[in-house]
Amino acid sequence: MARHEPFSPRPFQLKLIMRNSPVVPEVVLPFALVRRILSYIHPRPVHRLRLCSRAVNECILDKEFAIECLINNGVSLSDPQDFSDVRDSASSLSSLRLELDRIVEQMSGVTVGNRRSMVMLPRGSPSEYDELMFLWPDTWRDVFATHFGASKSSFGKVIGPRVNNVRNSSISKKHTGLRVPRQIADFKNLIRLDLGMCGIFGQIPESIFQLTHLEFLDLGRNRIDGSIPSSIGMLGNLRVLDLQNNNFSGDIPAAIGNLSNLVHILMNENEFSGSIPQEIGKLQKLVTLNLSKNKLSGRIPDEICDLANLTQLVLSDNKLTGVLPQSIGRLHRLRRLYLNKNKLTGEIPESVGRLVELRQFVCSNNNLSGAIPVAVGRLRHLEMVDTHGNAQLGEWVWEDEEDEEQEEENGEKDNS
Repeated sequence: MARHEPFSPRPFQLKLIMRNSPVVPEVVLPFALVRRILSYIHPRPVHRLRLCSRAVNECILDKEFAIECLINNGVSLSDPQDFSDVRDSASSLSSLRLELDRIVEQMSGVTVGNRRSMVMLPRGSPSEYDELMFLWPDTWRDVFATHFGASKSSFGKVIGPRVNNVRNSSISKKHTGLRVPRQIADFKNLIRLDLGMCGIFGQIPESIFQLTHLEFLDLGRNRIDGSIPSSIGMLGNLRVLDLQNNNFSGDIPAAIGNLSNLVHILMNENEFSGSIPQEIGKLQKLVTLNLSKNKLSGRIPDEICDLANLTQLVLSDNKLTGVLPQSIGRLHRLRRLYLNKNKLTGEIPESVGRLVELRQFVCSNNNLSGAIPVAVGRLRHLEMVDTHGNAQLGEWVWEDEEDEEQEEENGEKDNS
């Protein structure tokens, strides 16, 4: 059996192409020096050089090289005490970097290669490291998350393949796009995670819902599937939860009621099923609740009427049944009420006439019946009403406030 010799990199050839010069100087450098030069290349293009040779590939995938490359390109360590030897070494080689910059000043580019391949390096501006987290191999992701990302408070916006209509497009059924790296969960101090409309597909790491400092979570307008774990209840600081326009499925966990700081919930255009959890009624700071275009069933819980700050309640295009809660009139700040395309029955409660801030009221395509309360027509801010598609519902009547006052004046004259 042949014995494998330990791998040792051979001397590496560096070719410099000078502008307007017929002479192509060739320099053979020790691999240790080539490694040092590579560490000053920006972390995006440096990975293109992995095609040069086995030696370069192993060098770039090395953890220590990743750390050195990130430091040399100005990425700040989470702990300044880490890898002081690398930082000192980088400082001592500043003259080398100046010399290299002087050499390439008149060059159109630097071509680094060997007998197997050649790769051209443009001298462009650095890219965002948040995007690179989706492109790097796991070694680099681990290094960045562990040593450079621990102090990050914001992550995104990542630019990925965009699909205008992700649910209906044929591309949504193909495994194309980005996957959320598991290492994002290592950014323990994240306050803002903004991955909306980034072409993400598949399931996301459950550990994301354990980032307890999060205040803003946007995963909307992607192709994410799977269910929401009960661990979402750990996000006690969350103010915005945007999961709209994905392929999430399963029940909405009752643990969502633990998110006492939530202001906006956008979970529309998914595949959520089951009933609306009554625990949502605990979210006293909630302003927006949009659960439309899902497969939710059962009754509208009375507890929703406890949300005193709610201005938008959008439950349209589901499979909700039963009657409207009589206590809905307690939502005094409500401006938009959308209940269309469900299976609601019974009458429109008189208490809807007490929604003094209501602008839009849509309850079309249900099984509602009876007369429409006159008080609803007297709401002074009401701009749009749609009740069509309810065969047994009475006619809608607008009452002009001035006409009402005139009738009262006429009545007083008749009495006198």
